[in-house]
Amino acid sequence: MINRCAKCKKFIKGDGVSLGGKRYHKDCLVCSYCGAKLTGSFVTYRGNLYHTECNPASGKKVCAVCRKPISGSYYDSKGKHYHKDCFHKHVEKICSVCGKPIDGTYTIDDWGNCAHTTHGTEKTKHCDTCGRIISGSAKQIGKNAVLCSVCAKSSVTTSTQIEACRAKVLSMFKSFGINGVPEDIPIKLKNKDLMEGAEGRIHYSRSGLRIFSNFHIDITCGLPEDHFQGVLAHELLHSWLVLYGREVTDEECEGFCNLGCAWVYQRINTDLSKYLLKRMYESEDRIYGDGYRLQKERFEKLGWAGLLESLRHK
Repeated sequence: MINRCAKCKKFIKGDGVSLGGKRYHKDCLVCSYCGAKLTGSFVTYRGNLYHTECNPASGKKVCAVCRKPISGSYYDSKGKHYHKDCFHKHVEKICSVCGKPIDGTYTIDDWGNCAHTTHGTEKTKHCDTCGRIISGSAKQIGKNAVLCSVCAKSSVTTSTQIEACRAKVLSMFKSFGINGVPEDIPIKLKNKDLMEGAEGRIHYSRSGLRIFSNFHIDITCGLPEDHFQGVLAHELLHSWLVLYGREVTDEECEGFCNLGCAWVYQRINTDLSKYLLKRMYESEDRIYGDGYRLQKERFEKLGWAGLLESLRHK
């Protein structure tokens, strides 16, 4: 017997739910009107599942929030009905910047915050690191770049913070089996406007056959600690490739460095690092995004030891 969901018609992998002689994904077992989970009694109408009180066949108007009957004036939105109070409290979008209701086009960030696209003559700003809508105090890290108040709390601006981040990243590298990364490369913080779109950049000199010197790293000043550690991990792995790696394509190079960055984000395991990791994986950039996914696939087959050996200069 094919284990297919009666609602979405897709295959059910793992545990499903049996109801009324049919099988459903757990997430599909919701009312087609109000979207809430189906518990207790339910009805089927034209192939869809409904709470008994939400059944459109009854002809009664029911609030899609509280599922109680509606009498008197109400709001109608996208085929659903609402008590006015329920709509204002639970459905109506409120601008996180000005606190006023949103009517028409709006912007939404990855954290669920909504805002008008403009306020007066200015466009709504988003945090340069986490993408949050800037709704209160912000930290300027460039002419057109700002950090939200959440990211600004751990903004890296001092040598003490730099060294603490370096120690954490190098420790993580060693736990992954990545050895030989120089531990004394000078790190300078630079205003974002001077970074020409980059968050980090490594510099070095070359003389003769594979003799390298004068390493130093520039990183955007003010990045939050989690972001800073990821950028630092990326640039430090460039130094490993310079010293020990064979000639590789841009995709292999940046993908390898992003792979190390991703592992640092996984180890940090905060909401911000998870967001940065997701953004990296979903990147459509041919070099940084495709390169990361390529090296991730190689890593899954070879592990760190095998991947490092495949990149090593012979």
